[in-house]
Amino acid sequence: MTTLAKWQYMVFSRMFAMAELGWTPAERRDFTDFKERLDKHKPFLDALKINYRTDFGEPAQPDAKMIRE
Repeated sequence: MTTLAKWQYMVFSRMFAMAELGWTPAERRDFTDFKERLDKHKPFLDALKINYRTDFGEPAQPDAKMIRE
């Protein structure tokens, strides 16, 4: 990754998903529940200007530099 914005975009959504897999027993995993809990964290990420991947695949911080110029 050549920029912090690109690294954040690639890492943050996956980081939450990996934590969910590690902490939640297989029989209790529920994507809808996970998504609702994840959505509660998005205002915090936005306040910190973290560039995560949105539900539509777009960068959460559209003005962030995703490539090195």
